[in-house]
Amino acid sequence: MGRLGRMRRLGSIVLLVLALVFLWRSFVELGDAITFRESVPGWGAVLLAALASAAWLVSMALGWIWVLRYNTAAGPLPGFPRLFAAFMRSFISRYVPGKVWPAVVLWERLHDEVGPSPVLRSYLLQQLHLLASAAVLSIGAVPLVLDNAEAAAPWTGISLALAFGFGLIWALVPRPFFTLAHRFAPEKWRDHLAFQGAVAPWAAGFTIFVAVGLFQGAAVIPIWQSIAGPGQALDPGAMVGVVCAYAAARVIGQGVAVVPAGIGVREGVFVLLVSGLSQEIALVSVLWLRLIATIVEFLVWAASGALVRCRKSGR
Repeated sequence: MGRLGRMRRLGSIVLLVLALVFLWRSFVELGDAITFRESVPGWGAVLLAALASAAWLVSMALGWIWVLRYNTAAGPLPGFPRLFAAFMRSFISRYVPGKVWPAVVLWERLHDEVGPSPVLRSYLLQQLHLLASAAVLSIGAVPLVLDNAEAAAPWTGISLALAFGFGLIWALVPRPFFTLAHRFAPEKWRDHLAFQGAVAPWAAGFTIFVAVGLFQGAAVIPIWQSIAGPGQALDPGAMVGVVCAYAAARVIGQGVAVVPAGIGVREGVFVLLVSGLSQEIALVSVLWLRLIATIVEFLVWAASGALVRCRKSGR
């Protein structure tokens, strides 16, 4: 491990410790303010959160398949059930410490049908799209971190303009980003960071990944609204801020190499960003979402594997 890798790992550990300390302090401070009855969302809210989480999973799988098909120079591909099952197996592997396992599992599941280079390139491009789309959405969380409403007002328009501008450049002028990434990426990844395919499918793929971020952040809203007390419910503007804050928290959580799936860090950053709305509701909501989303992930993974087995047995 080089010096840069050691520094990144040390930074990840520090960030993890800070996030866990913040979460624990929040639990202690809010313990008297949260009762069990008030912290359990209704079944309708749980169902809506589960549906939004399922939409997030399916849209992310579709985004990866889209990139594999149009931006990797891959040859003929297996059918959707086979690709979806491989994606879900790869996705679940992110709970194993280390960021390389999803790419390894993708290659292991598809190496007999798709070349290793397109598979690895598709994983890297998926991660780039996820980071870029989350970065675009994260800009919308800027007004939330400003306590003064008068100071936040002009930043709303500025943040929207910045988000739109960055998203447009990423979608329509991607090649300079690849040139920059190729220059600074580790040597073993450089061959897989060459832009391939046309710009139009690349822009369409980016749109899919923006939808991924919207679905993932929106899943917290029904839980929040279900357990919110008087004066704590979200208005439409606050809902947008919550979705953007969750995207920002996901970027930071994803960057922590020592934490599987960003557990703890994502929740801590989210609560910190939206604490101006309601710290106790934010804490309870995001923990419920982690539980619901994890259950949905494993159910969809099991269903995708069962579907592939049924198709094989029916031949």
